[in-house]
Amino acid sequence: MTRRLRLVVTPSGASAGAALQAVDLNCVFKTGGADVKVLHDLTFEVKEGELVCLLGPSGCGKSTLLKIIAGFLAPSSGRVLVQGRAVVKPGADRGVVFQEDALFPWLTAAENIAFGLKGRLPGKALAAEVTRYLELVGLSPFRDYLPRQLSGGMKQRVAMARVLILKPQLLLMDEPFGALDAQTREEMQTLLLSLWAELGHTILFVTHDINEAVFLADRVLVMEKGPGRIRREMRVALPRPRRKEGEAFHRWYRQIRSELRSEDRL
Repeated sequence: MTRRLRLVVTPSGASAGAALQAVDLNCVFKTGGADVKVLHDLTFEVKEGELVCLLGPSGCGKSTLLKIIAGFLAPSSGRVLVQGRAVVKPGADRGVVFQEDALFPWLTAAENIAFGLKGRLPGKALAAEVTRYLELVGLSPFRDYLPRQLSGGMKQRVAMARVLILKPQLLLMDEPFGALDAQTREEMQTLLLSLWAELGHTILFVTHDINEAVFLADRVLVMEKGPGRIRREMRVALPRPRRKEGEAFHRWYRQIRSELRSEDRL
């Protein structure tokens, strides 16, 4: 008989000392004169140094939630805290990596990575930092390439380095590998884990891919829609490095898939 993995209901209040806290978040959009509730009483937390995946069906508000945490969008009510400080606008303590790389097409890989630090570091120090981050993402030989000369995976490596070089306390990732082919996507997942081990960021990673969530996450937060909220927390008790071919991995995959399907039946 297949062993059922333990599920833990997310607590109603976030504890002190978390790197990220979302407390009683509500978000209402006005569409055609009507109020559409996108998020409802949403509460969760991410501990310092954790990699947490946010997983849920289309339309459950995952990207909206990330925009609120990033400070791009204000909630209708509730609050977000990063390192205990309220989020009221975008800030250097949060870095965001989107699915689209949004690189400057007229700048080289090195120049794109350096862009956010220009004027903040002396020239030699900036050059050394750029060299370090090019090495971290495996693009040293391509430092002088323009975005049009790079593959999709390479461009996403540049986009990640451009954010990481700013040393944010919290890294927000909105389906960053969703547009890549399967092989490149797996390479990027492995790279992300390598960067996480090296740099120690706290990461909130939005995905719709169960395999990706099981491979990456310390915890998976399952969202429900209509309106969106955190319904279930699942701690992925698998040793690292993880093998996608293993039976234990597939048990987790099946359990999370079952959880998502049960949500669809609500």
